[in-house]
Amino acid sequence: MKSIRIIGLLALIFLLAACNQTKETTEETAPATEAATEATTEDTSETEVQVEKGEVDIDALLAEGKPVMLQFSQDGCPPCEQMLPLLLQVQEEYADRVIVRYVDVHANLALAQEYLIRMTPTQIFIDADGAYYEPENLSGVEFVDLEDGTRVVRHVGMIPEDLLRTYLDDLAAGE
Repeated sequence: MKSIRIIGLLALIFLLAACNQTKETTEETAPATEAATEATTEDTSETEVQVEKGEVDIDALLAEGKPVMLQFSQDGCPPCEQMLPLLLQVQEEYADRVIVRYVDVHANLALAQEYLIRMTPTQIFIDADGAYYEPENLSGVEFVDLEDGTRVVRHVGMIPEDLLRTYLDDLAAGE
């Protein structure tokens, strides 16, 4: 069991290093990235739009009684940075119905390991009762069994806007 954890940790470290190396080769995306980053650092107290760069407490999020979408991401990951504007948009639009959070894998390494995150971005959807959402449309999703035996459905990679909105609408409706 320990060897699986070590292999998982090594795979996560390799993934993070590879994505950071990609950052160096994508300098042409810097202006768009800077604009998205600036948008996340603005005073957002009215809309409660947040990009969580620190630790994320899932229990505290679930205690709010709303469904939760977690997007595991990292700085320097081009697909993560491309998804950031959409993530901020749906976070604002669904704020009263679904909690949408950016989870930085560097700041939340233990959480990333718990969810067996190997690639970023990865989205996980949890209903208001704390159960993992299993969509009818399984396009782009994968099933993963966590160490505690819990089966989680997650989407790996950039999620199309229409599919993301379908999942969020289902979660908001309690389906």
